[in-house]
Amino acid sequence: MNALVIGAGMAGAACAELLSQAGHQVSVFDQSTHIGGRLYTLHLDWADIDLGAQYFTAKDALFQKQIDKWHQDGVIQQWNESPWMTDNYNSRPSPDHQIRYIGFKNAQAPVKHLLQSIPVYLQQHVEYVRFKQNKWYVDLTNHSQAGPFDTLVLAIPLPQAQKLFEAELLSGLNLPEVEVKPTHTVAVQLDEPIKTDLKWSFVKERAIDWLGQTNVKPNRHCKNQTWLMHFSEGATQMYQYNGDLSFVKLALLQLSQIFSTQRVGECINHFNFYHPYARIFSKTLGQNFYWDKTLRVGFCGDWCFSGRVEGAYLSGRHLAKTILNYH
Repeated sequence: MNALVIGAGMAGAACAELLSQAGHQVSVFDQSTHIGGRLYTLHLDWADIDLGAQYFTAKDALFQKQIDKWHQDGVIQQWNESPWMTDNYNSRPSPDHQIRYIGFKNAQAPVKHLLQSIPVYLQQHVEYVRFKQNKWYVDLTNHSQAGPFDTLVLAIPLPQAQKLFEAELLSGLNLPEVEVKPTHTVAVQLDEPIKTDLKWSFVKERAIDWLGQTNVKPNRHCKNQTWLMHFSEGATQMYQYNGDLSFVKLALLQLSQIFSTQRVGECINHFNFYHPYARIFSKTLGQNFYWDKTLRVGFCGDWCFSGRVEGAYLSGRHLAKTILNYH
């Protein structure tokens, strides 16, 4: 079998690796410049910034087994810093017994490890996928075509995947309805550090729902104290047309309010990132992947299973097992 996986995030990597291990020919396309999807560390001159998922956890035995292998191979590490909780009233320690993991040196390390022996083609902008004479072909933006492929896997957010299909073919797939919520992420670096024991915090009842110092994670570096914030869905939608500087100002305002007893320094560096599919969930699918055995096309991702990194891995793995049952 010759399979194409579109999407080099956790779900696509988990699916591709298992198909490859079974002896099949697998290629991975991704439109980005990097492997990892939403597990990605941006290395700037002034800070290392984890743009997507800040950590991952394990509940399922299959994913825990993979985590143990990654840990043994030096791909990931535990992140033992306890969380805080911040709301409109105060910030306070909120310790738990959850074991959290992060990629070693960069967030995408475990995804790269899964794909280490598989051909990955980056900056491949797929415009359309076509099913002709019982084979799959993809049209790329550079007016080239790739194929034929026996099996097609789409490991990208469902709204993106649906745009690649012709209307007639799409209507026959009976894909689930999804709920999409965007998130705007801002990193601000201050000329003077805020003196606080708060390293990272869940946040509720405010314009942000995540707050953390970027260098609180092992092997993440910054020149000056840098705070990362994820804005809530409401704040993201309210300010998204006002430009990046409006989010920077709002981020500094959040710091001033949360650390109201201190002077918050000047912002000397900042970075903005908008993720339109940061929170995406299936409303109707009763399983953690979608597979059409007639067309040999599958869909997987965290959007159809828990919305977590673990869900992305399990979605890709379970889809691959189902594909192998037909090959």
